[in-house]
Amino acid sequence: MQAPKGIILNSNTISALLQARRSDNPALCAPNRRPLTFAGLCDQVERTVVAMNRLGIGRNDRVASVLRNGPEKASAFLGVAAGTTVAPLNRALLRSEFHYFLAELGAKALLVDRDSDSPAIAAAQSLNIPVLALVC
Repeated sequence: MQAPKGIILNSNTISALLQARRSDNPALCAPNRRPLTFAGLCDQVERTVVAMNRLGIGRNDRVASVLRNGPEKASAFLGVAAGTTVAPLNRALLRSEFHYFLAELGAKALLVDRDSDSPAIAAAQSLNIPVLALVC
C-alpha cells in the first residue's frame, strides 16, 4: 500500500496507520451524525484496545462480531482489530451456525449491539464465551 503524498508510514498496524493520519479531518461520516475525526478515531481505537486488554483479551485472541452495518460497526471493527483478531459474522446465521463458527474460531468473546437479540448470544453462552455489548 502506498501512503498518500506527504505521509510516511512506519508500521503496517491499524494503530500506526491511523496515527499517520491523526488530524481533525473526518474519518467516519454518516447521515445526520457528527463526523468522527481521525484524532477521535485514534483515541477510540486506543481506548478499545485498553478495554479489551483489561478483560484479558489481546493479541492472538479471536473476537467474533455480529453488528448492524453503520459507522459504529466500522469504528468497533478497527478498535477490536487493533488489539485482537476480529471475525465479523453474518447477522443472518442461525443459532446452530453461530455455534459452529464460534467453536471453530475458538472465539474468546462475542461483540454484539447493545440491544441485540441475535441467536449468536445464545450460541456464545452455550459455549461459555463472554458476550460484549457495543455501547455508542
